[in-house]
Amino acid sequence: AGYPGEIPTVTDTIVDVTTVGARCDGSTDDRAAIQAAIDGASGSTAVVLPTGTCRIGGRLVFASGVVLRGQGSESTTLLCASSDGCLLARGTTTEDYVSITDGLDQGTTTITVADPSGLTVGSGAAIRQEEYVPAEQEWGEYNVGQMVRIEAITANDVTISPPLHITLSASHSPEICPVRFVEQVGVEDLTLRREHSSGGYGANIAFRRARDS
Repeated sequence: AGYPGEIPTVTDTIVDVTTVGARCDGSTDDRAAIQAAIDGASGSTAVVLPTGTCRIGGRLVFASGVVLRGQGSESTTLLCASSDGCLLARGTTTEDYVSITDGLDQGTTTITVADPSGLTVGSGAAIRQEEYVPAEQEWGEYNVGQMVRIEAITANDVTISPPLHITLSASHSPEICPVRFVEQVGVEDLTLRREHSSGGYGANIAFRRARDS
């Protein structure tokens, strides 16, 4: 994730979470109300938290175009009482990978694939290959790869951007699959504080398959 150029200020649609049931009194679990505001957003929307402490008992999942906005880092606190993470922006993928057969060198912008039928010009894609050293944990598998945008498709040749960051290895089964990125999401003008009493896994803020965010 990352934003090219100046970060915009979202003003198209403003949703005050207190109008959809959030209390932000520091003790009420406001997750359901805030998530409903996010899920109900259409296009570019600022979901606005008031001055005070908004407590969430589970993670919030962003939709494309949504910015979560407080009243300033000294005024708004998002209190995360969750063991599985707090804020998640995650795109989707079909996991329908197809082999990359040529165009494996670092800096390449055109790769050749076995079957391009699942790829679409203008959409995203994930490139990966098997790891050089066997992963000790399942989450470490296929740890070599990158996200790209499909710029053109001619027969089995696929033009991508950005270019390949590294040289892929034919012996490690490089492959590509379509990705629907989550886009134009952000968090601003608030303090995120994490507390939970039990063990668990989850990032405070996680961006996965995200673009321009």
